[in-house]
Amino acid sequence: MLRQRYLLGLLLLPLLGVFCSSALAQRDLKQKIFPLNGLLALQHQQFKKTDREYYEFLRTGSMSSGIYVINKGGSDPQQPHTSDELYYIIGGRADIVIGHIRRTVKKGDVIYVAKTIPHHFYNITQKATVLVTMAPAEQTPHIILLHDKKLTNAQIADVLSVNIKTVDSIVKQYTKLGHL
Repeated sequence: MLRQRYLLGLLLLPLLGVFCSSALAQRDLKQKIFPLNGLLALQHQQFKKTDREYYEFLRTGSMSSGIYVINKGGSDPQQPHTSDELYYIIGGRADIVIGHIRRTVKKGDVIYVAKTIPHHFYNITQKATVLVTMAPAEQTPHIILLHDKKLTNAQIADVLSVNIKTVDSIVKQYTKLGHL
């Protein structure tokens, strides 16, 4: 029950971010400087509390940004997104597959991935710390829900307020890609 509430919270937070003026939904923000060390510390605190590797620190109507950390030997369960993405490798080393292309990436590399293109990091040989920017701001937290084996497709559809056929289709696609 606690895990479901946590997942529901993760689901609702990005959705509410579009409509409210919280720290995540900074629609009227004109400028802000985010010290990198502070962001890394916040990401680490969040991970210790929730085991969640991604810490979103900015959300506007047109984009979102966050820090994503994958530990050495870890896995990256992400799926194609409905937003274009730009990754900046702050530190570490890993391989990435984008569509059918495989490359090694390391500190200082910048990677662009167009929306809906399958991609993920793998072979994480050094803890990878990545600055992620999505445009427009990602509005599909179904990725988190799909990986919770305790929730049925009907429950996910209900939480997302979508047709169960939509969830079934997404599950089928992700299973075919080997992500579930």
